Amino acid sequence: MDLLAIVSSLAVVMMHTSGNATYLGVVVNKFTSDGVWSVLTNILFAFAVPIFFMQSGAKVLNYRDRYDTKSFFTKRISKVVIPFVFWSVLAYFLFGKWQSVPLLKSFLAESIVGPYCFFYNIIAFYLSVPVLSLLTKYGSDRLLKGAICLIVFFKSVLPLLAVAFGYSMPFINALPLGGGYLQYFLAGWYVANHEIAPATKKKLYLLALLMLVLEIGLTLGLSYRTPRLPYYNYSLGYIKNFYDIANFPEFCVVLALFTWMKHSEDKIRAWRFKDHLPLLAGITFGIYLLHPFVIYYLMPVLQKYLGASPIYVRYFAYPLVIYLVSAALTVLLRKIPGAKYVLP
Repeated sequence: MDLLAIVSSLAVVMMHTSGNATYLGVVVNKFTSDGVWSVLTNILFAFAVPIFFMQSGAKVLNYRDRYDTKSFFTKRISKVVIPFVFWSVLAYFLFGKWQSVPLLKSFLAESIVGPYCFFYNIIAFYLSVPVLSLLTKYGSDRLLKGAICLIVFFKSVLPLLAVAFGYSMPFINALPLGGGYLQYFLAGWYVANHEIAPATKKKLYLLALLMLVLEIGLTLGLSYRTPRLPYYNYSLGYIKNFYDIANFPEFCVVLALFTWMKHSEDKIRAWRFKDHLPLLAGITFGIYLLHPFVIYYLMPVLQKYLGASPIYVRYFAYPLVIYLVSAALTVLLRKIPGAKYVLP
């Protein structure tokens, strides 16, 4: 899954640069040809964080086969929690948050570093792993698939239907199991540890393609209607619901991508540069941690010198530069003694 980690890290940077209308210098609250670049970026690369969730589920839900629960939490704290807290506190001061909001309040509100919202979900998942690992270890495949389907129905299908039809469905949140994008963690483990029949894969890929077309078509087709549609999420200036990672269409897309990459591993091993993939994958977590800082300091410079360039130049140049600089910083900072504790 090294290639998947690399692709996902690049997708994260794409969303936070070219997917940001302000950085790209485009208007998205009304239809413009340039604005479509930003909208499509957020749709096409929305898989980034869910893929991280699926990879996490695939890696840690069988931890009992390798070590005890105490060792599991020790490793997660050292590799995830400590770096997350360190870089969050550093950002709190470097980004000037300390001037207006107390540290603890800002940290608990997930408002220090926007992209770090991923960590709150992943840490909550880690706290649940000792229980969930019993399901994957001792539960039947039928039980696990049933749990995944139940969670997807309540957390991904019903919320989208409620918005689409304008219905109030308070019972959606009544399911005790299934918060925090649990469907991705469980599905990641299932796909990683089971062979999917060729016919099933073809159906999944076709469904994912249809869902992607649906995401693009409905997002662009309905976002700019006047007056705005009730119940829909216009927080970015256009409707986000159809490609929201919590909803069914994007779950299908992510599941298909993860499945395809998993079953393409044999072909990937035949690549000439396959030996470099583990090295590149090894710095993706550092890129995730550092890219908000690189964006904060470097994006104004890029906008100054490239802001007047054609949209396609900005679209590709911004994420490429941010990604490469973040990768270089990860490699360089790791050479500092003790850096491994905050930049694993």
